[in-house]
Amino acid sequence: MHHVQEIGSYAGFAAIVGLAVLSALYFSQARDVKRLREWAGRAPERAAEEEARIAAASAQQQQRVAAGVGGAPTMVPAPAPATLPGPGSVTPAPGQTPLPRPVPTAAATPTTPILSRPPEPWYKRVAWPDGRYIALIVVGVLVIGGGAAYGISHLVNSSNSSSPPAANPASQAANKPTTSKRKTTPAINPGTVTVAVLNGTSATGLANQLADKVQEFGFKRGVTDNALIQGQQAESVVEYSHGNKAAAQLVGRKLGISQFEPIDAPTQSRAGGAPVVVIVGADKVPPATTG
Repeated sequence: MHHVQEIGSYAGFAAIVGLAVLSALYFSQARDVKRLREWAGRAPERAAEEEARIAAASAQQQQRVAAGVGGAPTMVPAPAPATLPGPGSVTPAPGQTPLPRPVPTAAATPTTPILSRPPEPWYKRVAWPDGRYIALIVVGVLVIGGGAAYGISHLVNSSNSSSPPAANPASQAANKPTTSKRKTTPAINPGTVTVAVLNGTSATGLANQLADKVQEFGFKRGVTDNALIQGQQAESVVEYSHGNKAAAQLVGRKLGISQFEPIDAPTQSRAGGAPVVVIVGADKVPPATTG
């Protein structure tokens, strides 16, 4: 924001200088246009004056030619010899005076027309402004161009310096702290969890075998007995009382059981009030050995 304000001040100063130069150029151009209009408006008058001047010069030339012809002295030729009369002379009769030879009149000098001057080239007819106005134009263009170039370069440099370099998405993902919405549960001490094992199959001794494994994993061994459900239970399940689901999940991970259910009152009574009860199904029955 600071750079934008600084550039705006520079641009305003350059605009003021440019407006001053443009104002001077405007007034100079207005004066030149007025002068050209006046010059163009007097074109018919200049043409009439030129025609009158040419006519006057032609009349003066004719008057000079006429004055030269009328004021010339008449030359009377001497009498021609009688023996050799000249050509064009009239032979007088006896007793008459010979007539003079006719004097040829001077031929009228033709009037030489006065040629008008050729028109001047277009670049000479254009009313160019004075040198000081041309200098003002050049200075104004340089000031405005320099201010614009400086402002653009300063803006580009400031934008490049203020913009942070593009970071690698992989590094951003690595540096971003990972927040887990799942609540962290406190660690469970297996020695404080009592686990009862009930056999839900017809195989004998299966509850005791699984209870031994529970004890090996560090849990407290509870009651081992048959389950209330008669027959063959297909899949093992871990049941838990209120508030002991995490302990039941830990027992299931240790024993490889993925089924979890809340415990009912009869089963909890059969398990001796243990918070976690494992009901063994047919999936935990060892395969029969062949002899």
